[in-house]
Amino acid sequence: MPQFYTLLTVKGEQVFAQAINEQRTIQITKLGVGDGNGQFVQPYRTQRSLVNEIRREEVTSIRVNPNNLNQIIIEQRIPENIGGFYIREIGIYDNEDNLIAVGNYPETFKSELREGSGQSLLLRVVISVASADSVELKIDSSTVFATREDVENLHQNLSEEIEQKINDIPNASIQQKGIVQLSNETNSDAEDKAATPKAVKDLGERRVLDADYSGNVRPYSIPVGGKSQFYRSAGYSKPADMQNAHNYGCGIAIRTGETNTGFADIYIPHTENRNAEIWVRNGYQGFAHSNWTVFKPLPEMTSEVNDNSQNKLATARAVKTAYEKATEAKTLAESKQSPATTLAGYGITNFKVQDDLATANLNDITTAGIYGQPYNRQATTARNYPVNKAGSLIVKPSAYGVMQEYISFDDKTYYCRNKTRDGWGSWQTIGADKAPLQHTHTVEQITGLQGIIPQFTQNINQSGWCKFPNGLIMQWGVSDQSDIRFPISFPTRCFIVSHSKTAWNRDTRIGNLTSNGFTSAASSHPGTTYYIALGI
Repeated sequence: MPQFYTLLTVKGEQVFAQAINEQRTIQITKLGVGDGNGQFVQPYRTQRSLVNEIRREEVTSIRVNPNNLNQIIIEQRIPENIGGFYIREIGIYDNEDNLIAVGNYPETFKSELREGSGQSLLLRVVISVASADSVELKIDSSTVFATREDVENLHQNLSEEIEQKINDIPNASIQQKGIVQLSNETNSDAEDKAATPKAVKDLGERRVLDADYSGNVRPYSIPVGGKSQFYRSAGYSKPADMQNAHNYGCGIAIRTGETNTGFADIYIPHTENRNAEIWVRNGYQGFAHSNWTVFKPLPEMTSEVNDNSQNKLATARAVKTAYEKATEAKTLAESKQSPATTLAGYGITNFKVQDDLATANLNDITTAGIYGQPYNRQATTARNYPVNKAGSLIVKPSAYGVMQEYISFDDKTYYCRNKTRDGWGSWQTIGADKAPLQHTHTVEQITGLQGIIPQFTQNINQSGWCKFPNGLIMQWGVSDQSDIRFPISFPTRCFIVSHSKTAWNRDTRIGNLTSNGFTSAASSHPGTTYYIALGI
């Protein structure tokens, strides 16, 4: 056998066997590391925890070994800012925090950045299972780190795929979609080319200024106030005849009618709160202008279903999404209103509730559930009760079989035992080495205090002291003298003195602080000094 390896725990074997039998998958979610308490670790099947777990976090990668389909490769990357510990053991956990696999690891020290050297560490664990189909290959995407090899392989695959798709695209025409050739021409009749922004710009700069019947057009921008046979541009600055006139805008007057004696004015305001409004009016030579009519754009459309805006319109998609969400909520609510009054009504058939065990032997009660024993006379040691008292029995699965917990009805004593492949274990009293709930012990009866209490000594007077078990001494006193001595000397030194005077508006200070006392100075008569001192 190799020196370093990974194996399934007994719990892991049970979990995988049950998953295969029930045709469901297992979610492997976390990987833990430990330092083995500084010793080499030999993994074994019956482990229920690591020797000394240091860290447990989500796995960053899980996949099937392409060279061995019954092997699962699990990875976790520890970032450079995490460290300061050795790694000698590893553990794999499922989504119920069951330790399903353990392994030892070559002794590795994981440093962190604040130690002066930090780098990320990739842990890779391979476990063999009966069927990789029983493992759900799903991880938290927020914990995934891509290796350089992953990125390079993805880049190569995408480049090849993109190149192939480009080669498969045909040339575009008016009959089909495809790759379009660009052209700067402005007088071409081609139907398989697209105009560039330059071609569009060239056309946009051509305006009708002077037109003749030959169709020749001279490209030129019409200046403000300029005229042609067909157009007149108009630069407005707050038209006086305009309703709700604005400071800035631009417009155009279009001649109408066969004799060009009619016209239509179009005006667009530039102010921020009038963006995209279009004002229109018409008229005829010799007659007054008609009133301005404003055309406002439709509000902004949105497909969001959680937007609180009052100036947007919902799209059909938003309405459809809201309807579907409401339907889902209604269906879910109706599904939760089950008429079942028992656990079996909810599909739970492997749990039992029985209020009277009668004369049953507790060794035979192995179905998970809650049981009651209402009579003392039926709770006998011959029936394997821990105490001859009525009480409650709880049966639940354990690592190797089932566990029983019994609580007596009167003193609420808690008993526990396990059943393994070797049979039932003995009953254990939980908290048997602790004081009873109704204890009335005196201080002298409390274990462990006898050596501490004598270390508390004190002299309670107006000027006194108190010694604590940890060596700290607190002293206090009152004095009318400038040179003040402590009630007792500090064996080592005085840490701090705090004092106050009876009179006000004095400049007071402390000087000559020693283990025996201090000097209380004041700008005038010292008065009475009240002080407290701490030291050892």
